[in-house]
Amino acid sequence: MKIIRELTQKGDPMLRIKLPKNVISLLHTLSKQNKRRYQDEMIKRLAASFRQNDKTILLQAELIPQLQKIYHA
Repeated sequence: MKIIRELTQKGDPMLRIKLPKNVISLLHTLSKQNKRRYQDEMIKRLAASFRQNDKTILLQAELIPQLQKIYHA
């Protein structure tokens, strides 16, 4: 729970988006399974996607030069 609190602060702007019903249903199910509030589950999942994106960017930065060497050799 502490990690989620570090991601949000009082006065942060609110994000208003429309999600498909199946995504909302999945988030509600996951929040119940993980014993979190729906909002906390959404924040945690969003943060995880950013971390995953950072890993992907790092892997691409390592992989592209190797591929260039292979194809230009």
